[in-house]
Amino acid sequence: MLTISGYDILYTLKTDGNRSFCRAVKAEQDVQVFLHIITSSDSTNHTRQLQAEYKLISEIEAQGIVPSLDLVVDNRATAIVLSGVDGQLLSEHVKSSALSIQQFLNIAVQLTDILGELNRLDIEHHNISLDNFIINKSEQVFLIDLQYARLSGAQQYQSIPRKSLEHLRYISPEQTGRTSRKVDFRTDIYSLGVVFYQLLTGRLPYDTDDLVALVHAHIAKIPDLPTQLDSQIPMVLSSIVLKMMEKAPEMRYQSAIGLKHDLQQCQKLWRR
Repeated sequence: MLTISGYDILYTLKTDGNRSFCRAVKAEQDVQVFLHIITSSDSTNHTRQLQAEYKLISEIEAQGIVPSLDLVVDNRATAIVLSGVDGQLLSEHVKSSALSIQQFLNIAVQLTDILGELNRLDIEHHNISLDNFIINKSEQVFLIDLQYARLSGAQQYQSIPRKSLEHLRYISPEQTGRTSRKVDFRTDIYSLGVVFYQLLTGRLPYDTDDLVALVHAHIAKIPDLPTQLDSQIPMVLSSIVLKMMEKAPEMRYQSAIGLKHDLQQCQKLWRR
């Protein structure tokens, strides 16, 4: 059982390799927080990674990104303490009910805003997925995990585990290591495109458990248009998503600003 000094763990939201992400309360206080925990049995290198992540988050003040409160190190575990947000993982939210086009656009603009904040701070996330966001009852969305995030142009880049199926579902072609392309901020545009595809259609663009086939699909296979899977999805949204998921980074949206502009135009048209 996971424990960390000064906190009572309520339940685990998700696990990611050697890490656990939990909802907890501060001992003797009715204050909910998130704990991003690495147990003491893990290597010193992993603990250093968590400390580096805490330093990065502590310097961020941006709407939609959950702030850090503390870094706790004891003889059992190391944990980043994040401000608690009511709600559930975005991945769980979309399982419970299908999104309307209006709901999709509302969530999509928020996700794009969060990516825009990271761009503004010269931060590349490198691991955009449904499991890294919390959504509350008012359908406000918050980023809760920056495990692989790095400053743009940083020499040291921690690659996503090649054997993790869940990570591979969202990675860009250049993240596979099978292309000559550099990994930069446009990799987040691609991964967010996969998230949008899933929010719109209820399925992944490449839905296979075969790791080799999945990597090949990201590099070479064009996904079905969302509107081909559901005729109620407007063609313009299908086009936006596929532009985000272009194989060549230079063919994608080049900033969150441009993407947000197109999504807001869609919102205006949909309201009319």
